[in-house]
Amino acid sequence: MKNKLLLGSIIFLLGIIIIISNYNPTPNLRVDAKELTQIKINENNKIIDYGVINRTLIEYENIYNKIIKISKNVSESYIYELHVFDCTDFSKELVDRLKKEGIKSQCTAGNNWAFSYTNHTWVSAWINNDRIEIEATSGEIINNENYESYEVKWEDYCW
Repeated sequence: MKNKLLLGSIIFLLGIIIIISNYNPTPNLRVDAKELTQIKINENNKIIDYGVINRTLIEYENIYNKIIKISKNVSESYIYELHVFDCTDFSKELVDRLKKEGIKSQCTAGNNWAFSYTNHTWVSAWINNDRIEIEATSGEIINNENYESYEVKWEDYCW
């Protein structure tokens, strides 16, 4: 839950930074300062729609929530068993489901030194240009602090 709130806050702040700096990574989704004043956030860090608001943030949040839902569904649908249905199989299944929903994703392989895992596989997914790392076995989004223990060896590769 903390990871979700942290990432939600980061996403919101990133939106503000983009607006303030007039940085426009997607020209067809331009936002101006007038739209920002109409965005309201509730106590659960959810965007509340009041009239014309930044549709980019809503689309981003919808895709992010879809990633979380699919990730949790995959992790809860299978039982981990090394060399039978393990991190690679969870990752392949998650990538397949995300791609079916039109979300760019891939298996990423390497090591997770926090748990002394060598030859580990997890999932990378994208919302626009933002890369999100997902531990497919638990369905959790990997925050930046925890991702420091991961060592990427292969991109777009499942063992």
